[in-house]
Amino acid sequence: MAEFISSVEDGHSFIHNDILEEFKGRYRLPIKAVFLRANKLVVTGFYKQFPESKLQAGDLLLKINGQNISDLIKKFSPVTPASNKEAQRNKLLNDFILRSNIQKFNVDVLRHGKILMLTENAVESTSVNFYDQDLSIDGPSYKILPGNIAYIHAKKFNKNWQDIRTELDKTSGIIIDLRTYPDFRATYDLINYIKSGLTDFVLYSYLNPGFPGEFVYSDALKNGLVGNRPYQGKVVVLVNSITISQAEFTAMSFQSFKNTTVVGSRSAGADGTVSDIVLPGDIRTGFSGIGIYYPNGMNTQKNGVKIDKHVNPTIKGIRLKKDEVLEQAIKLIIRRNH
Repeated sequence: MAEFISSVEDGHSFIHNDILEEFKGRYRLPIKAVFLRANKLVVTGFYKQFPESKLQAGDLLLKINGQNISDLIKKFSPVTPASNKEAQRNKLLNDFILRSNIQKFNVDVLRHGKILMLTENAVESTSVNFYDQDLSIDGPSYKILPGNIAYIHAKKFNKNWQDIRTELDKTSGIIIDLRTYPDFRATYDLINYIKSGLTDFVLYSYLNPGFPGEFVYSDALKNGLVGNRPYQGKVVVLVNSITISQAEFTAMSFQSFKNTTVVGSRSAGADGTVSDIVLPGDIRTGFSGIGIYYPNGMNTQKNGVKIDKHVNPTIKGIRLKKDEVLEQAIKLIIRRNH
């Protein structure tokens, strides 16, 4: 059944079932990691709850419990639903590769040209909500960066809008970090702040229940604030494979502002609503209930949002604890202002 649901190739598909959770494993290796190009799995950091580890940021994971990473990908991809390869790799980490029913993990890593064989203690997979993507990005929800650039973490953002409006007026640029799941209300307040006038930003398609098999397009949805003075600086939106559904929809809304640039890597390609269903055996699943498109008809399902500047983390940058996507966004704003 897991293979069947995964064959739909939809990032909104999921499987809620106790038997499958037991199969995935009781324990999880409490590390942060990311897939780079060519299926390279690299340790990026650690959780505050579990800081002790023999692993280091920048370690290239070669084997886990005697199995090559490439073999684990091949083994578990058929039961991991996702709209594209990048999003699937992200799900594979939490669902299978970093989980086991054995608490001791034997890990082979490549570090500075040397292969090390390490033993790591795993934790209960339920001890922390590892699926909460907010855990993957540390730091404050709002801050002013060098160059008078505002940084906003789209989920953790908790500042009173009126308190920072005057401060934003004075900035040379705004960076919205959508490598997370956004707070709907806060981000739409920001869109109304930066954009003047109503313009199209999205189309969607939906099933006509009166004629099974027929799908129709909606009228274009609009955003912006009539009579508003548009933001004068540059807006940069950060995305990656964690950017899914509402996050992708939010990115599209920012892209309707002419001074917006999207930086990062391919988003999850699963936008719109989720239609839930229950299959025999009390297996709960779902799928994308509507189609989401740019005003010109370009499809975002599977493709992800349009990216203006592709930037991927590197092993060197990870070792130096750099956020290379954020650094590129800062450079774009500073370059524009000079």
